[in-house]
Amino acid sequence: PGIVDGLGLVALVRHNHPAIQSIVVSGNTTLVEARQAGAAGFVSKPYLAHAMVEAIRGIAPPNLLSFA
Repeated sequence: PGIVDGLGLVALVRHNHPAIQSIVVSGNTTLVEARQAGAAGFVSKPYLAHAMVEAIRGIAPPNLLSFA
């Protein structure tokens, strides 16, 4: 309802669907603020591709990332 910013969306999803994990990507917020909103990961902008890959690896189930 109403206008929700990114951290508000993370908090709303975390509250209503706790199994869903979020990664916040921002140049305007901090890791602490992202964690307080319920984010499982955080990547600061500007970022390199490997930072995003590591953030995804940090929250993804191991079997999702196996390439057999």
